[in-house]
Amino acid sequence: MPRALAGLVAAVTELLLLRGRQDLGVTFIRVMTRYARALRANGGQLMLVGASEHVVRQLRRTGALAVIGASNVFAATARYGEAFLLAHEAAESRQRP
Repeated sequence: MPRALAGLVAAVTELLLLRGRQDLGVTFIRVMTRYARALRANGGQLMLVGASEHVVRQLRRTGALAVIGASNVFAATARYGEAFLLAHEAAESRQRP
């Protein structure tokens, strides 16, 4: 993320839906990793929702999983919307005092 924009990222939780994606490009992974760092620097977090097994392996292999955090990656399930609900519940529970 450009330095000029880094200060504009507030303490928010972003849920990024990946259901149906079987492959993430290198550029996308780099941008997503920088965004996760910027969010964390400002008290926020990035959560990936509906990640396939292959996507999780890509994240692990590139080091992005370590930056984003394994607890912020929610695997796709057979039940549509289930991963989103789990991520949403986790995000809300982390924001409660």
